[in-house]
Amino acid sequence: MSKGIIGGADLEQLFERVKEQQAELEKMVYVEDDHIVINVHYEYNIALARCDTLEKILGWTDHLLEKTWMTPEVLRRFIRLAAKEHGLEIPNP
Repeated sequence: MSKGIIGGADLEQLFERVKEQQAELEKMVYVEDDHIVINVHYEYNIALARCDTLEKILGWTDHLLEKTWMTPEVLRRFIRLAAKEHGLEIPNP
């Protein structure tokens, strides 16, 4: 097998790692009692009503980027979850 090609057991390990990371993100960013809860170093609650438009989600994105604990993966999960909860489609560039 040539270098750069993932096969068999390596591919299974990669899929397992991705599933583990997704499960961890789901524990860190979730909906509970009409709030999106972001729990990285502590619980940070955002009322769903405060992120019910793409413009509001953008505003929250700007705000959350100032947090030292924010990561790209957590922010992406927040954006997608907020949009999904309100039936919003995130436009493609």
